[in-house]
Amino acid sequence: MNSLDVNSLSNDYSVSFVDSSVAEFKAYARKTAENILEMGRVVCETKSKSKESPKDFESFCEGIGFKPKSSSIKKLARIGKSYLALKTQAQYLPNNWTTLYQIARLTNEQLAEFIKQGLIHQNVLGSQIESLLKPQSDSPVEEKISSEIKTEVPSGTLNGLCFVCDVGQLNDLSRKSHIQSIIDSLKALNVRVVMSPDLVEAIKPPMALAA
Repeated sequence: MNSLDVNSLSNDYSVSFVDSSVAEFKAYARKTAENILEMGRVVCETKSKSKESPKDFESFCEGIGFKPKSSSIKKLARIGKSYLALKTQAQYLPNNWTTLYQIARLTNEQLAEFIKQGLIHQNVLGSQIESLLKPQSDSPVEEKISSEIKTEVPSGTLNGLCFVCDVGQLNDLSRKSHIQSIIDSLKALNVRVVMSPDLVEAIKPPMALAA
């Protein structure tokens, strides 16, 4: 076998590998959280397999309609890097890859804790995840929503208003959803929300049972 035959075989293998990756990526290109995670996995794995041949990754990106250095590829690769941790919590994740990219930046411990507190859910916004990633001192305003606070915050303080929530009234999903919506709206305005353990427990979504 001459060198030309060897090169041809190598190129055929490379093309076959890239085509297979393109086909797998496109199979998941329907907008659900789980499919976005799978798309991220394919990008991450293909990038890793193409370390010795960067042109393979360029061909893959071209095949799925993105530039290799685009923000979309960067986000998907980061999602893919956190695939295992995110996959186990897919039922709580949004179907937006920009928001999933922000979630992928969390540590495994942060991810588990924020889901437990009800801060990460299917309708969470990327801006809300960004606020979780910021140091707490960055938040200029502090709002307290608690079932334990019984006194009013004096007017004129830097802390603003204090909201008191009776967890005994949160006896149905509609009320819980409404409270969660208020909390999410405050956080979207870069307002720090501090909740009592009782309130966190009252509004958190039910955790799925392990298979």
